[in-house]
Amino acid sequence: MLRQRAKMTWLKEGDICSHVFFTKVAARRASSKIYQINNTAGQLLTTQPDIMAEFVSYYQRLLGGTSQTSSISLEHLQSLVKHSISAHEAVSLETPVLGEEIQLALFNMANDKAPGPDGFPAGFYKAAWSVIGEDITLVVQEFFRTGRMLKQLNATLLTLVPKVQQLLEVSAFRPIACCNAFYIIITTVLVARLKKLGSVPITYLGLPLVSLKLSVADCRSLLPKVDRHISGNSSSGYAKVPWHQVCQPRECGGLSIPNLLALNKALMCKHLWDVLTRNESSIWVNWVRRFRLHKRSIWDQRQCNNTWAWRKLTKLLPLIQPKLQFHIGNGDTIWLWTDPWHSLGPLVLVFPRGPALTGLPFDYKLSSVIAGMSWQWPSTSSPVLQIIQDVLLPILGGQD
Repeated sequence: MLRQRAKMTWLKEGDICSHVFFTKVAARRASSKIYQINNTAGQLLTTQPDIMAEFVSYYQRLLGGTSQTSSISLEHLQSLVKHSISAHEAVSLETPVLGEEIQLALFNMANDKAPGPDGFPAGFYKAAWSVIGEDITLVVQEFFRTGRMLKQLNATLLTLVPKVQQLLEVSAFRPIACCNAFYIIITTVLVARLKKLGSVPITYLGLPLVSLKLSVADCRSLLPKVDRHISGNSSSGYAKVPWHQVCQPRECGGLSIPNLLALNKALMCKHLWDVLTRNESSIWVNWVRRFRLHKRSIWDQRQCNNTWAWRKLTKLLPLIQPKLQFHIGNGDTIWLWTDPWHSLGPLVLVFPRGPALTGLPFDYKLSSVIAGMSWQWPSTSSPVLQIIQDVLLPILGGQD
């Protein structure tokens, strides 16, 4: 309810020059501010001038450092190019850029994307296109004609995005370049023209290097390789000895290779056994019973928000259940509906509406129907209780 109220307040007062709007802006700026950082010597910097100087120094070393360069021959570069355009395609790339191309590139941009140093997003240029559209077209066409651009238009705003929670190093930030709309228009026009010449044939491990989801056509080249890997080489034949025989002891004709699947199940069942028997010497068991189970039975099948590892572990409970035998004492540690203390198994699986029909809530322990050394069930005419009471284990007293 509070979340809905907060959303309604923002919809009502957040889009105007109100106290809510400026409070949100101030909170956003405070959360985005960098209050401390470590320099390369490991010293903690807390003043804003020192922090700014450290960031500038870091990127100067990263981007502006000197390094040895070696000349590369044109023939070597040409040997690396696998696709050459034809003369007709080259002419289509060199044709003058039309105003329609520039307008289409601008209007395909999102309105509220982060602006560059000029502070104007694409939505501003779209709204004012009837006034400044001709000037924008002339600027972009001038670049394609001369290859030159004003330094102010080619400027870039470097935005730092945190990659980790503990932001104590400059390298913990991922830089993102926010360019002016003119720069993005130029690159969009170039990309649109290059797309007409086909896709760029760049692959790695047999798959195209794309940022989008791979299509069926992209993966079709891998299908024969996967099929050969699964089916094997038919010319070399298949194994003549079954795997279960290889895992047998040497005395029985095997190689004594352990069955890893069975071994893994056995080790996981050992963990389950420790939880069921409440092994107090295990730190992991104590943690599981306090935080993972927390007033809930391990046999509770409603565990839908647990981790993958815990779900895999509890799927082995049916392997342990036939080997279990409950010692019913005072019933304080046995769950009435979910634990398999009865010969029918977990009662909630046999009678899903049992708690509602019998008046015994789902979270009841077995102690709620035990009085001293005898059973004490509610005096109702429910057929569920009649079936449960037909076969009951004896109460032995003491601890469960």
